Amino acid sequence: MQPKEKEIGFEIKVLSNLIKRAIGESIIDSGVEDMTGLHGMVIGFIYHRSKFADVYQRDIEVEFNIRRSTVTGILQLMEKNGLITREHVKHDARLKKLKLT
Repeated sequence: MQPKEKEIGFEIKVLSNLIKRAIGESIIDSGVEDMTGLHGMVIGFIYHRSKFADVYQRDIEVEFNIRRSTVTGILQLMEKNGLITREHVKHDARLKKLKLT
């Protein structure tokens, strides 16, 4: 009898859980209320992307494959908690550049 091989989907799910747990623990250590793992990932994305380009809401939508309304809610809460600011840009009044505080 051969040992049962694990399915790749199962392994991905286990890895996903481990990553979420690690992110959650680091968020608890940050002391910011109402912050989720996704907020942490958005902060990381903004931090790394802003080194070479401005970051806008649409960039978050595309990178994380989430709806505009969902990103709006996430960014509003992050702004309320003082994690980010949204600044108007001169070349397009509809756009707001995202910056970490």
